[in-house]
Amino acid sequence: MDNCLSRHLAEGAVLVADDRLAAIQLEVFLARAATRGVWPSVAIRSIDAWLTELWLRQPEPPRLPLRTAQAAALWRRIIAESAFSRTLVDERQVARWATDAWKLMLDWRIDLRQLHARGDHAFDSFLGAARRYAAVLTENGWLDPAELPAAIAALPRAHGLPKDAVIWADHRGNTPAMDFLASVFAEGGAAPSRWRPAVAAACVHRTGLEDADSELDTAFAWATGWLERDPRARIAVIAPRAAGRDRLVRRYAAENSAVCLLEGAPLGEEPVIGAALTCLELVAPAADFHAFSRWLRSPFLGAGLEPLPQRCGVEAELRNELIAQLRLHDAYRAAGLDRWIERRAPSLKRVLDELMMWLERLPARQTPTAWSRDWHALLARIGWPGEACEIPPRALDAWNRALTEFAALSPVTGAMTLGAATAEIRRITARMRHGRPLPRAGISVITDPQQLGPGYDAVWMAGLTDAAWPRASLPNPLLPLALQKAHGMPDSSPQSTLQRCRDLLHRLATRAPTLILSYARTDGDVETGPSPLIAEFPELDSSLPAPPRRWRSITSGPGGLEILEDRAPPLAEPEVAGGAATLRLQARCPLRAFIERRLDARPLDAPQRGLGGLHRGLIVHRAFDLFYSRYRDQRALAREAPAAVEEAAGASVEQALSDCLGGARRALRVYAELERQRLEQLILRLVHLDLQRADYAVECLEAVTVAEVAGRRIRCRIDRVDRLSTGDLAVIDYKSGSRAPPADWFKERLLEPQLPLYVRTLSEPVAAMVLAAIQAKGASYRGVWVREKEFPGSSAAAWDSAGWQKQQAAWAAQLELLVEEYARGDTRIFLADLAAAQGGVAPLTRVYEQQVLTEGWLEGQATS
Repeated sequence: MDNCLSRHLAEGAVLVADDRLAAIQLEVFLARAATRGVWPSVAIRSIDAWLTELWLRQPEPPRLPLRTAQAAALWRRIIAESAFSRTLVDERQVARWATDAWKLMLDWRIDLRQLHARGDHAFDSFLGAARRYAAVLTENGWLDPAELPAAIAALPRAHGLPKDAVIWADHRGNTPAMDFLASVFAEGGAAPSRWRPAVAAACVHRTGLEDADSELDTAFAWATGWLERDPRARIAVIAPRAAGRDRLVRRYAAENSAVCLLEGAPLGEEPVIGAALTCLELVAPAADFHAFSRWLRSPFLGAGLEPLPQRCGVEAELRNELIAQLRLHDAYRAAGLDRWIERRAPSLKRVLDELMMWLERLPARQTPTAWSRDWHALLARIGWPGEACEIPPRALDAWNRALTEFAALSPVTGAMTLGAATAEIRRITARMRHGRPLPRAGISVITDPQQLGPGYDAVWMAGLTDAAWPRASLPNPLLPLALQKAHGMPDSSPQSTLQRCRDLLHRLATRAPTLILSYARTDGDVETGPSPLIAEFPELDSSLPAPPRRWRSITSGPGGLEILEDRAPPLAEPEVAGGAATLRLQARCPLRAFIERRLDARPLDAPQRGLGGLHRGLIVHRAFDLFYSRYRDQRALAREAPAAVEEAAGASVEQALSDCLGGARRALRVYAELERQRLEQLILRLVHLDLQRADYAVECLEAVTVAEVAGRRIRCRIDRVDRLSTGDLAVIDYKSGSRAPPADWFKERLLEPQLPLYVRTLSEPVAAMVLAAIQAKGASYRGVWVREKEFPGSSAAAWDSAGWQKQQAAWAAQLELLVEEYARGDTRIFLADLAAAQGGVAPLTRVYEQQVLTEGWLEGQATS
């Protein structure tokens, strides 16, 4: 810090920085530059805050300046009320463009009253909206933040001049409006001083990395290594926003206390604040299962409720219920969700009762101030933020600031609905940044290279590929391009953007003694190269530190790969839980069978819209059970008139829909009607097939039996058993899905053990094992039957009596093998069926890691 600046600061000068982030970095720079760890208390203001203070210092300001959020909300209102709003795809984006265009016009001192559209529809629409915006400001005595420089310049000298010495610190450049204000101050003898940090003789190099992930990994490894050599160093990593970069940057910030995000994370991403937003969303009239799901799984709920694991269990079970597809209020008040929850979590039900009553008492519209007051009461009622988790005090302070900013919108927006209010507070928390103070030493992460302040020992800027740098020119779409070019507005032409990028790189080269500019050689499947703007810098000849890699840590090191054998314990219970489904998992992926059935660790079902496979299957089984309960043999079916059969089919489907859909049927009436029509046709198609069969009688429906296999009991539920004319039995299983392959019965490993297991449970001879495929394209019988033409179509295999007995014995041996494997804790993965180990269970099966290890892809080591 130079002596001149020290003297001015000691005399009480005010430092004015470009923005909040510049002020934060400037404060750290001054702290580091102070001698003996002591420095004078310095008043540092952003330009916007400083201008607002100057304006409000008047005895009675004629107009009140709006906050940035208020101005943005007013622009959204103006655009929404405009005549052209109905032609817009995204009103909010157009409002952002209009806000930027308005600021550009004022910053470049362009009088809107003297402009004409001359056939430019977009500009004409903007001019109309801008005039309406200016009129609303005048009517209400408001001042837009962008109007402050001109308004202060027009004040009498007694009120408009700064009272203290002002230093414009490290400015990136002034707009014409600010330059004019500076000239007015100079005429009054209060010209602001300008200060820039000393130019650093930077050593600049460029380097290329394999991809964007490797680029950031290497940058943070480099910065971390620098800090290990010099713990007092101040390092900057500039990581421009791009797909995937934010995720990596936040991971490094979470894992390394030395890494600090300069901007901070969005307030809404703080877990406790996200929980508060979920609570507000939950009571909105349009709240659905997604909001309810997040609320149930949140640890930020008050005392007196069921424990979090129990609430999570309620949420997992609710995913399979049709009432989860309804709006929460409708499901709770009309479809039986209240009774469903009361049986599982009574305390939770009492809280939901209060929430529903609170929602029903709310007015349809009220001001943000009123909504903010009601939200405070609501969150206190449900015990937010809870006591089980450590709550960052800064997060709660930021939440209160967000509510204050939201309440300040009342004079601008007026009354709004709860849905609009919830969307507005989400918008505020997404924009508001939250983080810890910037330390004097460590790694600062910056997303915009323009934000880099003074005082860094080394800087790394990533993302300088030929596709990303120089940046694309993005002029404001609402202003005529000729107007922007004529006034030299930023990004008005490719040439101006190119020059800005060049100037920015030059500025970076004067910020720190060491500067590394990096680029990725690939972007997905596309090869990329260095930006032409960094081609003049030499390649880095010294080696960079190798970033930590998860796979390398598995196989490298003095001991090489370490394998610990941890065998699963044998099954202690005499019963195999899950029935035939467990054996099917065991046949395809023993490890998954162990995880899902022994450990009871199953992926959560994804919520669906409409009737999913599970519900449609239940309805199909129930409808066919009801129908064949009426017609117990083929002769009764043949004697019935077609109209009566159709009526019976319709009645069976109606009863099945009522039984399975319950209170959700009315809300899902469209789905139910479509399913009714489909099922009636499927029943009639299956009836047509049954009339072509040899004589039969329905022996039992939905029969519950127990199979004894390898000393273990397995419960089975058989859809249907028919008595054939020969006296033998036929086992029939309904399949409403698209997959019903009898070929899986005859493979070396029994991949579909369900029907062979059913055959084993019956004490009488079985002469047919059949799948009734009931699908949208029609119905058909598939499977094996000993007697030819017992069922329409052809049997999947042809045997005589001895061959059939031999096949049943083979199935019995295969079933015993599966049960024995499961019981002793077999946890293999089959390379031939890796898909069974993937999906939601992949983190537990570690299938991808096992595949890599088996095929020896790591460092050329064959570890299979």
